[in-house]
Amino acid sequence: MLGDKDAATFSAGHLPHPLFEKLEPGHIDKFLDYSHEDDKREHEHRKAERWFRLTYFLMVLFAFFGLVWVLLPSNQPLLQDLLKILVAFAGGFGAGYGYKAARRRGE
Repeated sequence: MLGDKDAATFSAGHLPHPLFEKLEPGHIDKFLDYSHEDDKREHEHRKAERWFRLTYFLMVLFAFFGLVWVLLPSNQPLLQDLLKILVAFAGGFGAGYGYKAARRRGE
């Protein structure tokens, strides 16, 4: 036979996690402060990442124009072959980026 305590446990349903009983308003404030600091760090990381991407893009662009400037007068067939390879690479990169963006929208 079940005692009164056991019957009360069965009728209560799902019991809360023991940590929730110890949670105080000060803990919530700390959690919110840590969350805010994480958001600030993530924002700074994204800002730095944008600058790195811009720097890499400018370096590639500078290298491309330098290559054209050097190869155009002296070795035009080699430049044409390199441009074909570069266009194929850029097309593959663009197709992969478009596929990834389409998958994200579909999720």
